Amino acid sequence: MTDVVPGVRCADRFRTRDEVMARARRVARGVGELGIRPGDAVAVVLRNEIENVEITLGIAHAGAVPVSVNWHLKEQELGYLLRDSRAALVFAHTDLLPRVLATGTAAPVVEVPTTPALRRAYGPVESAAARGDHELETWLAAQDDEEPASSVPQLGLLYSSGTTGTPKGILREPATPEQSALLGARILDAFGLEGGTSTLVPAPLYHAAPNAHVLFGLTADCEITLMPRFSAAGFLEAVERHAIVHAQVVPTMLVRLLQLPEQERLAHDVSSLRCVVHAAGPCPPEVKHAVIDWWGPILHGTTGAPRSAPSWRATARSGSRTPARWDARSTGATSGSSGRTGPRHPPGYPERSSSTRARRGRVRGTSAQPPGPGHARGTATSASATGAGSTTTATSTCPTGPPTW
Repeated sequence: MTDVVPGVRCADRFRTRDEVMARARRVARGVGELGIRPGDAVAVVLRNEIENVEITLGIAHAGAVPVSVNWHLKEQELGYLLRDSRAALVFAHTDLLPRVLATGTAAPVVEVPTTPALRRAYGPVESAAARGDHELETWLAAQDDEEPASSVPQLGLLYSSGTTGTPKGILREPATPEQSALLGARILDAFGLEGGTSTLVPAPLYHAAPNAHVLFGLTADCEITLMPRFSAAGFLEAVERHAIVHAQVVPTMLVRLLQLPEQERLAHDVSSLRCVVHAAGPCPPEVKHAVIDWWGPILHGTTGAPRSAPSWRATARSGSRTPARWDARSTGATSGSSGRTGPRHPPGYPERSSSTRARRGRVRGTSAQPPGPGHARGTATSASATGAGSTTTATSTCPTGPPTW
């Protein structure tokens, strides 16, 4: 077992937590220098890599609202989210710039270079003849890493998948440090993630669960390995190479792992694993049994909804559901309003277990039942990585492909 160093790894790069937070503070300072005010939305159109984490933390640290966007979205879909969220600034990878600029957004764009690891993971990527208004590293070099002016950290703006029309943005009230600490502890418990653990995050950070996993994992002194892109073989290689103790997956990943030839599966030492949690939808019993036969009784399941945190957790040992009791009373958040600046509705609209404000239309209350096949439901959450509050955000999309609306 190797010693755990708190921080974030992606492919062949690693930054300690202190380095990540120093860069996040530079992002926060730069966001403020660009005239972004507390409460303004900032879109994050980035694939999985360390910069995604730093930028999301920095946006929230500046008191702005991170809007983590599914980068698979086409021009029309992406344009809708940028307009509806009123994004005042956009961070985008170089190869994703053509789609961002084609939306006609008037917001300034910070260009984040597409790393070699991402190019290896995704193969040929879109060329970008156009450039952003700022290049990330040059922009950061002009900032200091002092704490930004005091502001209330914002929770991320979360969008639903849009399978019932256009996506609905879900705003959460800012959390106090006490509420943030309580929520963080409960989410870590739901994920089965202990402090000082080496943990693997293979899913895209535009989903709620992996985004919360990374941000809260940082607060708990975890060494986080972030996969640029999931592959079954790559997952097993990462577990073996980094002595991974904990991982979060979705059921389709478990299916793909089981589809590997038995010789390939057994060639990797995964004995370091102590807990694997699946979310994003129901997992077929036969898949669970096959994984437990392979890894032992270390498989956990959890689910939730955009208006709440995870509602229940099942373990391989007990086979029972353990209520997490996440609702407005436990987080201290208030039930919402119709429209971003619309009137507040009293508790009970949506349900009392919600803590939301809907960007468009009425939002149904939280259900403790797993979402239906093909749908992921996320949650915006808040963390405190440096003693001050930091915020995580994610969007919720259909894992089988981008929505079509």
